[in-house]
Parts: sequence; C-alpha cells; structure tokens
Amino acid sequence: MNKVRTFLLHVHVPALSLQRAKDPRTKPADYLIVQRRKEEEQRQNAFDMTSYNKTNDLKNEWEKYTNKKIQIRTVQDRMKNFMQANERALEEKRERYCAFGCNLSFGAPLFLSGLCACESHMYRKENACACVHRLRRLLAQEEDCYMMEMNQREETVLERQAKMRERAKQFKEKREAERLALVQQKLEQQWK
Repeated sequence: MNKVRTFLLHVHVPALSLQRAKDPRTKPADYLIVQRRKEEEQRQNAFDMTSYNKTNDLKNEWEKYTNKKIQIRTVQDRMKNFMQANERALEEKRERYCAFGCNLSFGAPLFLSGLCACESHMYRKENACACVHRLRRLLAQEEDCYMMEMNQREETVLERQAKMRERAKQFKEKREAERLALVQQKLEQQWK
C-alpha cells in the first residue's frame, strides 16, 4: 500500500488575513469583448461628434463669409445708387441752367458780358450750352485716355514673373562668379 504523507505546517497567521482571495475568473467570459465594444462605441460617438462639429463649423464660416459679402455688396449698391442719383440731379441742374441761358458757374464765372472764349472763337450765350457740352465730352475723353494709359502701364503677372526670373538669373550668375573667384583665390594661396 501507498502511504500518503501529510505535513502539518504550524504558522501563526493573524485572523484578518484568513479571508479568501477573490477568484479572478468571476468576470463573465465575454467581459473583454463587451468592454472593447463599449470603447469602440465611445470612440465612434466621439468621431461622429467631431465630424458633426466640423461640418457645422464649415457651415458657420460659410454663412459668416456670405453675410459679409452680402453686406459689402449692399453698401456698394447703395453707394452706386447714391452716386447715380447725385449724377442725375447734377445733370438735371445743368440742363435746367442750359435751358435758362446757360448761366453756369463752376467756381468762376464762365460767361462774362454774354460771351464765352472757347478755342479763340467768341460764342454768344445761345451757343454757350453747346460749348459746355463739347468741353464736357472732351474732358471725359481725356479722362478715358489717361485711365487707359494707366492700365497699360500697369505690370502684368507675366511681366513680373519675367523680371523675377531675370533677377534670379543675375543673382545666380553673381554667386557663381563669387564662388569661382574664391576658388581661384584659394588655389593661389595653396601654391604660395
């Protein structure tokens, strides 16, 4: 027969330490899967919320930009209407004055003793209105010519790019010349 040996161990253990440890397997078997699903769901909710906020931010920015453009356009339209109304009122005033003998004055009297000096010809008051209109057309033509000249003098993008390329080429050539001069100087120093 087999004899079973038994050992008795006499150890002094405090009363509180005799509590049994909790079994680590008390959690359900699918606990980790459920926990991972919860974390994935929280991550997905955070991603959805972030996406929703970004979309709304874009919409808000678009609305702000559009409202600003609308406001600017409204101010421009009002200013344009105001300027057109002023121009119409001025034209009506000019026509009214022309109808009553062209007694216009723009800071200085145009007509002295019923005569108007225009291109070394003397016109009577009856022809003065035509003279004023002709001068007005000449002034408008001259302003248009000046505006066209200013627009033609303005540099185009291609001209600016060509200038920049030319300057870059000059700088590159200058750097290369300086580098070659330095190399030549160092070679001379080496053989001295």
